[in-house]
Formats: sequence, structure tokens, C-alpha cells
Amino acid sequence: MSAVIKRPSNVARVFLGWSIIIALGLGSFVVAKNNVEAKRREIVKTQNAIKNANKPGTYDPRSYRGTIDPSVSVP
Repeated sequence: MSAVIKRPSNVARVFLGWSIIIALGLGSFVVAKNNVEAKRREIVKTQNAIKNANKPGTYDPRSYRGTIDPSVSVP
């Protein structure tokens, strides 16, 4: 006796196709959202570093001597 494989109906195939499309769409949205949030965190981190560097009273002129490190060569 041979096993008869029944093909899925058109409704089942359409449902399966839309399920795959929606799952991939939601997954790509989450990946893109996380990427944008990571870039935004880096931007905020940089902005905070700039703000902290520009606060009055944080610069000590004795800490900068204006010398060049001889071990670093310029190409």
C-alpha cells in the first residue's frame, strides 16, 4: 500500500507564507532597532565626554607640558 502525500491547500500555503514574511519582518525590525539604539548610546556617550571636558575648572595647565613623544614616528 503506497502512502499518499496530501498537498496543503491554498489557504494553508498562503498562511505559511504570511507567517514567514511576518516573522522575518519582525526579526529585522528588532535587529534594526537595536542597531539604532546602540549608535544612539555611542553618540550620547561621546556628547557626555565632550560636556565633561568643557566644564570649567577641569583643565590643569601643569598637566600638559607640550612635549612630543620621540617614540612615536610620523609617517
